[in-house]
Amino acid sequence: MKDFRLALRRAQHAAIYKCFRTFNQKGGAVVKMQDGRHIYFARACILAIYADQPAARKCSLTGSACPVCYTPEKRMARADQEPRHALMRTEANMRKRKRILTVMSQTGARGCKERAFKKAKALGVNMVVPNAWLEGKSAEWLKVLGTCLRRDNIWQILPQPNLHGMDEGLNSKSNLGILEAVIKEAKILHNISATEVPAQHYTHSLHTFIPRIHCTCSFAMNTNPFITHIHCTGLSSS
Repeated sequence: MKDFRLALRRAQHAAIYKCFRTFNQKGGAVVKMQDGRHIYFARACILAIYADQPAARKCSLTGSACPVCYTPEKRMARADQEPRHALMRTEANMRKRKRILTVMSQTGARGCKERAFKKAKALGVNMVVPNAWLEGKSAEWLKVLGTCLRRDNIWQILPQPNLHGMDEGLNSKSNLGILEAVIKEAKILHNISATEVPAQHYTHSLHTFIPRIHCTCSFAMNTNPFITHIHCTGLSSS
């Protein structure tokens, strides 16, 4: 069933990709804008696919590994990454890795297929279905993802899971810290339990808690309508 879902999703992605290729093969089109003007679009390109995990890996077919490079999930927290893992994915080296793993799975040794598939899973190399977004050796004017073989491919247009993961992590830490501070303040000042803290205490405590927050980037406080952005310089918990 899992392989069937992979094949079905691949067919759906291939149909989407074909729309772009067909548009480029026809030489583009003249599109009427809302103000009545006509603009000639010569080519359709996909610059980035904005998808979080696990949606991103459904496009990259890299499983639990990084969708951009070959770093396995269990090594993502390490500060020192091996060059073979930090290597950026391209169509060429993905074909090479799959070819090597396929040979490993067919050596005839006992358990060779299981070992090869286990290694492929760790590295994010799908051995069941080919990726539907591969450009191959198409002419430059037909390419949908771009003309650079190293940077313009399905894996390199999916960087946002990494950035979004960091952003959400900072949001989560900040929100949890603010919530804990509000509960402590309500208990000290008004002897209110954690389940009885009203919303006005939450918004009031933001003014006293924010100066103690230091984060490495500016990010949106999506869960609170009273704050738009916080601009600071490192993260410390209180």
